[in-house]
Amino acid sequence: ITLYFLRRFYLTTNLSILRIEGQVRGPLYGYVNTSLQGLSTIRAFEMQDVLTNEFYEHQDIHSSSLYMALTTSRAFAYWMDLLVVIYIMVLTAYYLFVFDSYGGNVGLVITQAIQLMAILPWGVRQITDVENFMISVEIGIVFHES
Repeated sequence: ITLYFLRRFYLTTNLSILRIEGQVRGPLYGYVNTSLQGLSTIRAFEMQDVLTNEFYEHQDIHSSSLYMALTTSRAFAYWMDLLVVIYIMVLTAYYLFVFDSYGGNVGLVITQAIQLMAILPWGVRQITDVENFMISVEIGIVFHES
């Protein structure tokens, strides 16, 4: 249940950040395209330094938004792993203090819980990645319509 709410919070945040990243990516590519098309004019008027500085400004904006998206993804992975560790600790502490449990059964429960908790965050990450990649489709549709 906690992973579901964490996933919902992450998706709303990350989708907004990815939309912003897509919006700042367009001007960067457009700037590169127009600079390459007007390369002879740029060199004729010796404006290479001005255009290089403008390109760096566009690239800084794009890089910061992309870094924010990557950081958000890593923060989501961190919190999911933290929840897994807390679950394993609670499970281990519970079976450690239950006096009528056998050592083999406790080891089996902990091993199975670790395997399950390794697979569950991976599945949640895959689902969120699919939804995040749908932003690329959404941006493609927006560019196609305009």
